[in-house]
Amino acid sequence: MLAYSPAMAATEVAESVDEISPERLELARKVFSEKCRGTTQEGIAESLSISRSTVCRLLVEYRLIYAKSLAETPTLHLVSQELARLEENESHLREKAATTVSERLHLGYLRLAHDVTKTRLNLLLETGVIPKEPTKLLTLTGHLDSGRGEDDPRTDDEIMSDIMKLLAKGRRLT
Repeated sequence: MLAYSPAMAATEVAESVDEISPERLELARKVFSEKCRGTTQEGIAESLSISRSTVCRLLVEYRLIYAKSLAETPTLHLVSQELARLEENESHLREKAATTVSERLHLGYLRLAHDVTKTRLNLLLETGVIPKEPTKLLTLTGHLDSGRGEDDPRTDDEIMSDIMKLLAKGRRLT
């Protein structure tokens, strides 16, 4: 006779994830949300009037549902959601920095906003949205529309050369 294990329970849950009712899914979301806020399993069970073992099962179910949803969601969609979240956080921190009266808090908010900006840039680099190799980046920027409404008569080598000259002079590309 086989002993019942958490791995077996997870397998059973994974097989039944597609059959979960909307009410149970909502309850699992509430449990997961409370757990993310730091509430203990006992506290969650008490506040929702369910047993602690039900809390454990709901957490396993929700994690499996979440993992399945991540696996089915296109990577580009996930990246764009994360970029939007980071951009919103950065904007919020900069607003807080602008409205605070304390110089120390002002600098703290700006430092946090800078960290969020670095995180956003790293995400863009790691996902390949921004190429890591300077040549590819320069080639990409070299082919951007000049805004003049006409084709650029320069060759790729001339464009690269012009970009390198601008970078050497310390000018920003716009």
